[in-house]
Amino acid sequence: MRKALTDYLIAGTYTVYQPFSTTNAMVKPYVILKIAAPFEANGGRFNSFEVWPYCAKGSFLPVDAYVDGLIARLNNKTLTCADGSRFCIEYMTTGPDYYDEALAALTRFIRFRSPTL
Repeated sequence: MRKALTDYLIAGTYTVYQPFSTTNAMVKPYVILKIAAPFEANGGRFNSFEVWPYCAKGSFLPVDAYVDGLIARLNNKTLTCADGSRFCIEYMTTGPDYYDEALAALTRFIRFRSPTL
């Protein structure tokens, strides 16, 4: 799932990093992809992941644009993993505005889920 998501985001011209692999000196904007824990809801089981766009501090308008673009790129898409398995992506929610002091960047998470069988 992580590789399929990373490849799909890179193809959409996003720079993608794994959690804890960035520093405050890195050129922004970029995206951090976090795979989250599976969960159950309404009788179904889901895998989940978060996308965190990081932009230079200043205005949150670039973050807003990145969030909108990422939701449009990922929501209701079906991706294929290297083993041939497929998964459909569903947008869930967006988090609050956040300033990450360690990375000197503005961000806001976007949470997605993927139903499992």
